[in-house]
Amino acid sequence: MGAIGALYCGWALHRIDANTLSTEADWPRSWPYPDRWLVAMHDWYDARNPAPPGMLKLHGELPRVRLSVGVLLALFCNTVVLGAAMRLASADFVRKYPRRVVGLAVCFGPVALVLSSLSIGWGYPREGWLGVSLAAVGLLVAVLNFYLSFIRPLIYAWRHGSMAAMPHISGLPLIGSLLIVLSGLAGFADWRAALLGSVALVVDTGGLPWFLLATWQDPCLWDGQPPD
Repeated sequence: MGAIGALYCGWALHRIDANTLSTEADWPRSWPYPDRWLVAMHDWYDARNPAPPGMLKLHGELPRVRLSVGVLLALFCNTVVLGAAMRLASADFVRKYPRRVVGLAVCFGPVALVLSSLSIGWGYPREGWLGVSLAAVGLLVAVLNFYLSFIRPLIYAWRHGSMAAMPHISGLPLIGSLLIVLSGLAGFADWRAALLGSVALVVDTGGLPWFLLATWQDPCLWDGQPPD
């Protein structure tokens, strides 16, 4: 069902593309074409976003319709990926390692969110300055964590010849990932927010993906085994 939904939403995006609307004389077509429900969605948005009193509305609601269909496409694609992952992982694996399955879903959820936002925003961009601002702050947190994890120890070792006496300074774990998730929700389909969020997730050593990779070999955490 996820694959069917993704294909149909992709077709719907093509049907509401500016080139299709300007060159196809018999648009909208009837079922199975998605044109009719796209028109209904446009009219629904148009009725709920009227022009202010005394003003004339000069634009339609096509960007909102494209964004809505894009969000549905991203959800269906994520459903396909999750379903494929669950099928590839045997039932025995899921039963034996439920914590690992949940960990994969939670820790790589932000990655799926920003990649979906980036893919939709590249073709049907929108502006979400709140999302961009949150992503920028998240990137600053990510850079700080990366500096404390890798750059600072190298500088200390270069200056002192060893890292033996280097004082420990904790970074800001999880805060960067939380900011990127909020950015992805507030600025979905804004490719600038998605691009900043993607970079932040890659370099944030205190983020969820890095946490999963760093602790994956820990059977106490993920498998519930007692420590040796």
